[in-house]
Amino acid sequence: MTDGRQLQLSLAVIALLSLVVAAMGMESEPKSPETAALMGKLPLEFKTRGFSVHADFDRLAKDAEAKAALGDSGGDVLVG
Repeated sequence: MTDGRQLQLSLAVIALLSLVVAAMGMESEPKSPETAALMGKLPLEFKTRGFSVHADFDRLAKDAEAKAALGDSGGDVLVG
């Protein structure tokens, strides 16, 4: 792997982990009656996919934290 490709991959991992950290701070439950009303109007498939993606990010964050605790640089976090 070239140095340029390695740098590009490292930046992608950092960006992804930043998204994961941000997503971990988000709540799954609506915070206001307006949000709950909007959720009621969304199609079931849309909500199902949205919560699935949220769960996937939670799993990814836990995997990244576990690898970091083991001293792994996380270079393969993107690979399932």
